[in-house]
Amino acid sequence: GGATRIPAVKEQITKFFLKDISTTLNADEAVARGCALQCAILSPAFKVREFSITDIVPYSITLRWKTSFEDGTGECEVFCKNHPAPFSKVITFHKKEPFELEAFYTNLHEVPYPDPRIGSFTIQNVFPQSDGDSSKVKVKVRVNIHGIFSVASASVIEEQNVEGDHSDVSVEMETSFKNESKDDVDKMQVDQEEGGHQKCHAEHTPEEEIDHTGTKTKSRKSQEY
Repeated sequence: GGATRIPAVKEQITKFFLKDISTTLNADEAVARGCALQCAILSPAFKVREFSITDIVPYSITLRWKTSFEDGTGECEVFCKNHPAPFSKVITFHKKEPFELEAFYTNLHEVPYPDPRIGSFTIQNVFPQSDGDSSKVKVKVRVNIHGIFSVASASVIEEQNVEGDHSDVSVEMETSFKNESKDDVDKMQVDQEEGGHQKCHAEHTPEEEIDHTGTKTKSRKSQEY
């Protein structure tokens, strides 16, 4: 820091805004006090007056995956520019085999470096249902408090018919594969934005989903093991 103290910088700012620069703020003290306040907010050892800080995702992030359609790929912008962070979203796919997700920054011209690619993530242990249909795979993606994007977990939902007097009743069994710590889970939030393309939708609450057409559907209760 300290570039605002350079006389040449002050001169250019004054010429651009046609106003004199105010120098009444102690820049060093302001930064130090702000850092100390943020540390106290994050620390469980201190109790401070309520002060809300909402960080954002500086660049929009998109997921890409292979599909069975003619174009061969599907895309879904999971985080738009200036989206609040930390934040989590659950994306639902319909797959019969393991698949790979590629995350990248949506708009190359907004990113200050030449390669917009964030990384690739492989979702494993995906198999067809017993009747041959595609399995429902729920993938949780998130941007954490440090602004880092990751695939936090993946769940495969399997439908099974209950034997006995209620043979016409189907039960969903959910198997989860997690890539997150307990602290990450506690900090997760539920997205309130609609979004998604192709076989992709954002989950709003545990009992409500919105698909790519914008239609709300009630999700069934699932059992996790």
